[in-house]
Amino acid sequence: MDIPQEAVVKPRILIVDDEAAHIMTILSIVGKEYEVSFAMNANDAFRLSQQYPQPDLILMDITMPECDGYQLCAMLKADQQTQHIPIIFVSANESEEDIAKGFNVGCVDYLVKPVRQQELKVRVATRLALHKHTRSLEQLAYQDPLTQVANRRKFTETLQREWSRCVRYHQPIAVLIVDLDNFKQINDSFGHAAGDHCLENVAEVLRSSIHRPGDLVARMGGDEFALIFSDFEPSASNKKCRTIQDMIARIPKFKNSDESADLTVSMGMSVMYPDTKSDALDALREADSALYKSKQGGKNCYHISKPYCAGETKLAHFK
Repeated sequence: MDIPQEAVVKPRILIVDDEAAHIMTILSIVGKEYEVSFAMNANDAFRLSQQYPQPDLILMDITMPECDGYQLCAMLKADQQTQHIPIIFVSANESEEDIAKGFNVGCVDYLVKPVRQQELKVRVATRLALHKHTRSLEQLAYQDPLTQVANRRKFTETLQREWSRCVRYHQPIAVLIVDLDNFKQINDSFGHAAGDHCLENVAEVLRSSIHRPGDLVARMGGDEFALIFSDFEPSASNKKCRTIQDMIARIPKFKNSDESADLTVSMGMSVMYPDTKSDALDALREADSALYKSKQGGKNCYHISKPYCAGETKLAHFK
């Protein structure tokens, strides 16, 4: 069966070079097979590497003004948000010392200019295949098998990473806990297959609500999910919760010959400005406390806890 052209997602390559002619040369070789973007300085390259969707491979020159390729590669490998992206140096520097330095700072391959067309194609294809395989293995270790979203282990690691990043850049972070109301009743009345389908539907709704590389949705266990929104604008918290609530309300009712049931959720959100005196788990605890308030308040609602700094909590309730 033919796959629709729009369904095929091409691997993404970022070319980093301060010479337009060199960018055009590489583009002429790989541009038809891959989705290609480019940057002519380290600042733009770093920014593009963090944007969603992130590149699957970076082809990078070494000699650049202000910040050279060695420095940029080291920066990307030191940042948890970009350290997984493989980097191939494409440089006119061909001494053994230059090549060894490239591998020491974290590149996976090194090509000498002028590049040979077939060699570049083969090395790019090989590195992309290895990268895809590695990411698939990592996904198995960090993915909930039923809903295909992240698991608790991945959530904990991501929260710690994004918390540290928000401390460094003085950005707010939000944690949202979503708990299905009366899930046991759905299992008992409509069967466990219906319960599994319910969890899959909710996971799909939550997955559609995240848009940045640092954002994450995870199944924490049972009928509870948690989301991370990095660099989150506090004023958007009510709208975000309301949107998720409305989307879940549109999931079709569960029915059999005797009864039907709507699917509703209770939610608790915390929005915090991390600092060195606070801890990532503070955000999770605040969100969990807000969720408890929602459950105590009759379910099918959400509470938002907004500590603008650690320990300064303001709680709001919404039906």
